[in-house]
Order: sequence, then structure tokens, then C-alpha cells
Amino acid sequence: MSEDPYSDKNINVDDVYKKRREVKGELIALMDLKLQNRNLKLIEPSSRAIKKTDIHELVITSENPFENEMTVDKVVCIGFIEIHKGGVIIRNDNIKINDNKIGKLLGFDTTHAPNHLNLVVFNDEPKTGYEYEFKIGNQVIIS
Repeated sequence: MSEDPYSDKNINVDDVYKKRREVKGELIALMDLKLQNRNLKLIEPSSRAIKKTDIHELVITSENPFENEMTVDKVVCIGFIEIHKGGVIIRNDNIKINDNKIGKLLGFDTTHAPNHLNLVVFNDEPKTGYEYEFKIGNQVIIS
């Protein structure tokens, strides 16, 4: 397998993707779960292609994985989303649910792959999907 061209830090992903369309989906499962020792390992690549009909989990943290060997322990679960309009998502993209900005994308954890990715989002004050009072069918936009 080839090496990831971004791993040697010679290519800045922000310089590569000049324009991208929004990725759209909807909330299909709502969660009310907080974990203190999750040990999520963010993968090195800072971008992922997300296909129509993919299902992924949204989790929020207030931790900075870049200070902790790309690991996140404290997570709060929003729920699962189904993608209706695919595209490319990258680290630092904004995540919105029903026009509520829930945070910026920190990266991706592949613990459950190929079933789904964990999309790890940063927010200073993490809340579960239940605490946000989201509903099944709420629109999700990643841009």
C-alpha cells in the first residue's frame, strides 16, 4: 500500500481543497451517552470521501487530541447520521444540525469501520443529541 502523501506534512489539506460542496444528511438515531475513557484514536488523514447512503456516528469532545497523541477519551454522543448528498469532508469543517452549529470536525476514528466512522467534533461545552433536543430527521450539514 502507498504512503499517505499528507502524512509527511509537506501537503497542507487547507491548500488542496479550494472549493467543495456541502455534505448533507439527516439524523437517524439520537443518543444520550457520555463516556470518560473512550480512547478514540484519530487517524492521520485529515479528509475523507463520504458517500450518499453512508451512515456515520457524530461524537463531541472538549479535548484537544493534537496534544494527546491523536487520542480522545471524553466523548459525548450526538447520534448517527445518514448522508443524502456526499462529498469530501476535512478537519475543521463546521457541523450543523438544524442550523445549530455543534462544532468543528477534529478528525475521524475507524474503531467500527467498515460499518461506520466516528466523526469527532470539538465543542467547549459538549452535549448529547438528547440534551440538544434534536429529533430524528433533523438536517445535518458539513461544510
